[in-house]
Amino acid sequence: MSILGFVSQTQDPVLGAGLLLMYSLGSTSLVLLAGVLTGASLGTGGALRGLSEWVTPVAGATLLMYATYTGLGVAFPSAA
Repeated sequence: MSILGFVSQTQDPVLGAGLLLMYSLGSTSLVLLAGVLTGASLGTGGALRGLSEWVTPVAGATLLMYATYTGLGVAFPSAA
């Protein structure tokens, strides 16, 4: 049984709200931690300050390569 099914069977809104809060904290805590660590390492005097200028071009090139690969895969499917 899924969590949503369990909450609907118990019909306890406090339990549902608590589980939803725990889910949202769990899914956002890693993003928050990554943001804090990135800000600390790239800030003034940070260890990765010189490396940060390469992040945007590399991320853009990666996205373009993935989109091209996916688009070509859809346009020309393999004959397997």
